[in-house]
Amino acid sequence: MSHARSHRLALWLAGAASCGAALASAAPILAQSSGPAQVQKLKKLYFDGKIDDAEKEALKHLEAAPNDVDVRIVLANCYHRRAMDLSKDTESVSLEPGQETPGAQWFAKSIQELKEALHTVEEARKKDPSIPRRSDIWLGLCQIEQEARDIDGLVDCTAETAAKFADDSQLMDLLRDNVRPFIIRQEYDKAAAVLQALAEHTPRNRDTLLALGRAQYLSGKRAEGISTIGKVLDFDSGEAEAQYQMAELSAYEGDFKKAARYFAPAARQGARQGLAQIGLVTAMHTFDRHTAIEFVKHAENKWKVAKRSAPSTMALNLNAQLGKLLQQSIPSALDVLEVARMLSAADFQPGALAELQVALTIDRGMAEALFLQANVYARLFQHDRAAASLAKGLEVMEQQPERTFGVSRDELLSSLGKEQFRLGRFEDALASFSKLSNTEPYAYEIALTNDRLGRQAEAARLFHQVVEKGADPQQVDDARRRLASPSYQNLH
Repeated sequence: MSHARSHRLALWLAGAASCGAALASAAPILAQSSGPAQVQKLKKLYFDGKIDDAEKEALKHLEAAPNDVDVRIVLANCYHRRAMDLSKDTESVSLEPGQETPGAQWFAKSIQELKEALHTVEEARKKDPSIPRRSDIWLGLCQIEQEARDIDGLVDCTAETAAKFADDSQLMDLLRDNVRPFIIRQEYDKAAAVLQALAEHTPRNRDTLLALGRAQYLSGKRAEGISTIGKVLDFDSGEAEAQYQMAELSAYEGDFKKAARYFAPAARQGARQGLAQIGLVTAMHTFDRHTAIEFVKHAENKWKVAKRSAPSTMALNLNAQLGKLLQQSIPSALDVLEVARMLSAADFQPGALAELQVALTIDRGMAEALFLQANVYARLFQHDRAAASLAKGLEVMEQQPERTFGVSRDELLSSLGKEQFRLGRFEDALASFSKLSNTEPYAYEIALTNDRLGRQAEAARLFHQVVEKGADPQQVDDARRRLASPSYQNLH
């Protein structure tokens, strides 16, 4: 069975949101020109946008010929089109807990028709094993389970499809790419569940294991994620991308010596257009400054004559800035912090964390470094570590009342409140927000916190304040939506 070429799921990219637009399957298994005359007629109605007519004719035909798989597929696509018309505006948005997927009833009808089609195929194969298993229907079913956000159904579909067609590498690529919308919505736990089901049947598929490891790590299962990346190195110890990812995750864990061990071979292979070299230099800077200087010089000389694996402009610029910093005999904490900011702005968080460790070694009372460290952790979905850094920043600020900092107390408190909210520590979040010198700019966040604590009356007062004075259009719209919901309407 031939499938469209799959684009690699670049889960390992920092932030992971750069994967591209969400997949919107338009008739995932309906080709425009194939099949008997009756099927052709139905397909023409479908592609002409006459969905009601296509549905009516398909249902009529199936009354007389219930085992006609291709007609049932047309019917499934009619239901699918209706579902997508209702859900297309929410594809990239996470749903509230308990919120039904828009178009859920049509997704369910489409899924049911495809399952019926597959049942018909399997029954026919019992009599004639030469009949194809129809991997196209299985893929379509998995795509629609994903669009319906039925994670249990998608895991089951992925596992069963992988079990039946594990030797079809293109299909396995498409099943892996089917988790892309979960990545865009930063629903890494769901992505990991699906990828785990796929990996169980393709245990030596490099891209699936790398994607799974990254999803596990970003979902909070950090040890599992690192272990999964390690499996790639178990059967391919020289794989540059796996070495790079192991180095990056090690840096995220604060183990810069381990990070350097993995960045070194990845750098020799030119991984990530020179970013592995930047990772090596920054990791080395935390424990061996002189060797870090040598690596900078080595990279400069190597890249001058590089023909293959040429570094990116960003890597060249970062290496130059690191060279300037390392050439200082006694760099100041502020100089190191500025390089950390530059690395973070370039979305190279392993290097940012390394330089922040250097800055905090020079000046442990540097609240602005702790603030940036918290921001980096938050971008990595490590909200526990982000909260700890912010709490430490407030502590060192209180210990140095006469010192002028590059970050305000309110910035630390508001960020701490947001991280505590994300961790489900709502009482702590409210306590942090209450200490702000001016709570009005954070009325929306405080309203949400009160809502989670079941204090609807206070939340309603604050949501009204957001509607009247809010500067963020999205917050204003959400406040209006919540105030119009039954739980708030009943307060009057």
